[in-house]
Amino acid sequence: MGFFYRRRTIDEDHRYRKSIRHGIDVGYYVSEQRYKETGDPADKPSPVIEEKVKQGHLARKTGKGWYEYTT
Repeated sequence: MGFFYRRRTIDEDHRYRKSIRHGIDVGYYVSEQRYKETGDPADKPSPVIEEKVKQGHLARKTGKGWYEYTT
C-alpha cells in the first residue's frame, strides 16, 4: 500500500484552522454533540482527535496539539 496525499476540503481546512486557534477540544465537543443529534457516522469525532483530547493536547492553550507551541 502506497502513501497518498488527499487534499482537504474547504470545510476540513476551516475546522483544522479553528482547532489550532480555539483548541482541539472545542472541535471535538462540537462534533460529539452533532453526532448525538444526527446519529450520522460522518459527524462522529475522529479517533485521532479524541485521543488528543484525552491526552490533554489541546493546541495553543496547552502548548501541545498538532504541533508543540512555545510562548
